[in-house]
Amino acid sequence: MNIHEKLAWRNFMIDSKLKIYEPISETYIQRLNALKMSTPESKELMKDGWEKFQKVCNQRILNERKDDIFFNRCPKCNELALTPKAKQCRYCYHQWHDKKSKV
Repeated sequence: MNIHEKLAWRNFMIDSKLKIYEPISETYIQRLNALKMSTPESKELMKDGWEKFQKVCNQRILNERKDDIFFNRCPKCNELALTPKAKQCRYCYHQWHDKKSKV
């Protein structure tokens, strides 16, 4: 993530902590709010909410780094494997240990 995305992410995480840990002391709320930092760009990223922020960041990263990103998919059902080096599908349990992989 770039600096603006990191600031937006941080502010989203602080907001979620404030919602999860209710009721909390006023001192703790002030400390968390003191950690918030933003730029006009990070505010723009946050204006449409968490889901939209995730989509925007994911799409930007995929567009800019498409040659560096490898999605390890099951050769049988095409579902995404749990990790980039996994060799067993968590959905259909197909195994491809013996086959050459891209990783």
